[in-house]
Amino acid sequence: MTSKKLNRMTGVLAIGLTLAGIGSASAEGWYTGSVGRVQLNSAGQIMVWLQGSNNECGSTRVDYVNANDATGRSILGAILAWQAQGKVLSFYITNCSGARGMFSDVADPG
Repeated sequence: MTSKKLNRMTGVLAIGLTLAGIGSASAEGWYTGSVGRVQLNSAGQIMVWLQGSNNECGSTRVDYVNANDATGRSILGAILAWQAQGKVLSFYITNCSGARGMFSDVADPG
């Protein structure tokens, strides 16, 4: 193998590893934003889109980490009540799943 081919392969590998790391950033922590939209799918997964803010994972979407559990149902009730009151909320992001932030808790920072 020539050094030119080896250099090209090394460059391709470096680009591939860089792209593989996108969306897997460590995002653990509290992130605050106004709720734009809330959806619940048939599996009980809570999906929230924030208005005018961006979580550490690269999008305005945050999803609850567990589908259809008792804590999630309580969290959904709180999110909907606070959204109706126009409150800004804080979401505890545990990790990224692609560009979505996965949250385990929500709080009213006010």
